[in-house]
Amino acid sequence: MPSRRVFLKMVGLAAGAVSLIPARLAQAKKVGLKLDKVAELQKVGGWAIVPIKEETVLLIRDGEASIRAMTAICTHKKCKVAYLPDDKRIRCKCHKSFYDLDGKNTDGPAPAPLRQFKAELRGEQIVIDLG
Repeated sequence: MPSRRVFLKMVGLAAGAVSLIPARLAQAKKVGLKLDKVAELQKVGGWAIVPIKEETVLLIRDGEASIRAMTAICTHKKCKVAYLPDDKRIRCKCHKSFYDLDGKNTDGPAPAPLRQFKAELRGEQIVIDLG
């Protein structure tokens, strides 16, 4: 029979482990959008800025079966960015920062890249992982 101190430690550890389960589930933030609800993304080269949960997401249809997702907020002064399909670059109009399709800053005052999200096309649905 364990001592009272050992028993309480075991109960405390078990409670701590159980309390982590909801936090782990909350981190799983996959979101599905129907492609027909975002008309701009129905063709290659299209793009849209979509509010999803607490994020403002830039979606770029860069291929017949692929899509990119990243934050739509510039890392410099928090302005919204826009996709330039002819240049295949992302631009912040506020202070002329530019990013490539991987969200890496290539020009201007932006101090960091845009945060990327995993995204994929599954039939007629866009699945984005905000986790």
